[in-house]
Amino acid sequence: MGEIGIPHHTALYEMEQWHIQQAITGYYRRGRDTMSMTRWQTYNLMAAFVGGDKLREHNINSPTDLLKFPWDTDGEIHCEVTEEDVAELQEEMKQNPWIK
Repeated sequence: MGEIGIPHHTALYEMEQWHIQQAITGYYRRGRDTMSMTRWQTYNLMAAFVGGDKLREHNINSPTDLLKFPWDTDGEIHCEVTEEDVAELQEEMKQNPWIK
């Protein structure tokens, strides 16, 4: 949980399962804007260098034709965390000498 910014003790013993799921979902969403901007920039650079007509010849009419992201079609990133997953993670963290 360090990457997300939540102390390990808080994640293990103070948070409910739905809190953890929300934190993980938010973590996966945080890169969407950057990846979408990069896709737009790539599309615009390709159009500038080879021309829009060449792109259309190869059925590239929009940035989503270059690369589709999961949220373009599905709308959500689904991350199911079961009680078993939580227990397994807690056990692994207890055995790790670096985590207090």
